[in-house]
Amino acid sequence: MGGVSPSKGSGMASTPDGWMGLWDRALLRLAEATKATYGVFYLKGGEAWVCVAQYGLPFSSSLDLPKGVLEGMIGDDPKPRLVGRKPDENFPFPIVGSFLLLPLGKGEVRAVVLLGRGTGQPRFSEGDLEKAAFLLWGLEPFLGDGMERGEDEKKRSTGLYHQILAFVSVILEVRDPYTFGHSERVALLSEILASKVPLSWEERDVIYRSALLHDIGKVVLPDYLLLKPGPLTPGEWEAMKKHPLIGERVLATIRECHPCALLVRHHHERWDGKGYPDGLKEEEIPLGARIIALADGLDAMSSERPYREALPPEKVREELEKGRGTQWDPYLVSLALSDLDELLTVAVTWRGKLEDVAKEMDELRRRLSRIPLLATAMAQLPVWVPQHGPPENGLEEMVTTVEGLLDEEFRVWLLKGTEVLWGREELPSGYWENPSYRVIPIRNDYRLVVKLGVEWAEEMSLLHYALASLMAQRLEHGLVLKELEECRLQSQGESGSANA
Repeated sequence: MGGVSPSKGSGMASTPDGWMGLWDRALLRLAEATKATYGVFYLKGGEAWVCVAQYGLPFSSSLDLPKGVLEGMIGDDPKPRLVGRKPDENFPFPIVGSFLLLPLGKGEVRAVVLLGRGTGQPRFSEGDLEKAAFLLWGLEPFLGDGMERGEDEKKRSTGLYHQILAFVSVILEVRDPYTFGHSERVALLSEILASKVPLSWEERDVIYRSALLHDIGKVVLPDYLLLKPGPLTPGEWEAMKKHPLIGERVLATIRECHPCALLVRHHHERWDGKGYPDGLKEEEIPLGARIIALADGLDAMSSERPYREALPPEKVREELEKGRGTQWDPYLVSLALSDLDELLTVAVTWRGKLEDVAKEMDELRRRLSRIPLLATAMAQLPVWVPQHGPPENGLEEMVTTVEGLLDEEFRVWLLKGTEVLWGREELPSGYWENPSYRVIPIRNDYRLVVKLGVEWAEEMSLLHYALASLMAQRLEHGLVLKELEECRLQSQGESGSANA
């Protein structure tokens, strides 16, 4: 089993704990205020300091730190400080100048923010330290709540992460009805094959997730290529062969999918070295990719296509024998042939579900078709203008527009501190412990609470959360405008007093 080198891109990236945007938002504000080149937000875990957000660094899964590293930097006096050198050779990111160390937590340090500057930039000053410490003090009420709920949020977000995997695989299959269920079937077939090989549970899980996403690179292919009923031209075939590379690039930018990226890249390699994209052969091909390639072939042979019927079991067995040691790993083919009836039963059972979910797929297509319209409408929503009344007035207008387009109730509440300023129904007590609710911090102690839309399909939760995030941005913009106007009026008043 192999990994994948992190992408060289940079920007914000977070673990599942960052889905609410809490850690990302705090780190971004700290970095912008201090003009930091990069930053990392750590939470104290059971055995390590866990990176929950990062800024300006390559996307990487190796930013967690073992216990003891940050404790040695914090010492007996847990207060914000300037650090002028790289404190530990095992640090997973380069620190070439000064950086700021910002512990957080009452009594026990439970979180640490590190902010650094790159080569050639001025070192941090005491003024930068004071600015960061003051801003962190203002954010502490929000971050403290988040740390209290850290473990529960991680569990909820991990479930949401798996929903995203399923949602992404369904998006591709919505475009091509002939491949409906293909990703799920390949994942299940891969899981069965992997269970026959001495692998750990973690390795089998990576193979399953990689198989679920093995065709993710096809999302960018045009319909005329993806849905063509006949053979592809040489030029079209070359374009089609790029999808494993595209899939790898997509997954390499997602921390949780790093182990899957390499398997997705190589799932079209052949045992004889005549595959693509790299022409690897035999055991040069990662074992997980070899398993997925065989599962992919099994499903393709036993499935109906626009240009042919599904192959009968005896023909599938014949094709496996023909490809043993040329297209596929001979050992894996032997395992497949020994349990071919079980493998084909899985494929047939999943294909039998097509009629049962046909109505749901039609509904998903209908909802997906509304997304561009919805995005356009949201982009045209006016920023809340303070002169038109309090923030809740602007929010009500936005919610009304969204409900008209979604054709369903959109539940969202506006809070300032713990006081509910707006909502069409009572906000349940203990909502922060309910996985159906998400909190989006705004500004000046304002926050939005959104109830995710799970009445039809859990994947639509992502759409509801995205819409609430857009609303929060517009409200925050309005609050900034209000603050600027108040500063302008105050300045005019002081100027008038001075002239008088």
